[in-house]
Amino acid sequence: METNHERSDHTPQAPQAPHTPSHKASRDQRIAARTLRAQGLTYSQIASKLGITQRQVQKACTDERPTP
Repeated sequence: METNHERSDHTPQAPQAPHTPSHKASRDQRIAARTLRAQGLTYSQIASKLGITQRQVQKACTDERPTP
């Protein structure tokens, strides 16, 4: 008789997809991006820190109207 730890019918889990940034940065991410940019960080550094794309950082930092 097999015990639970002897069974070999374990189905392997599919690997998780790497984190992909959402389509739109959140309000908090946009505020943080502007703050970090004012502190001298690059778009690349900010994107890595916040988990968003460099384009999202650029848009947050260059948008003329403040985030709602």
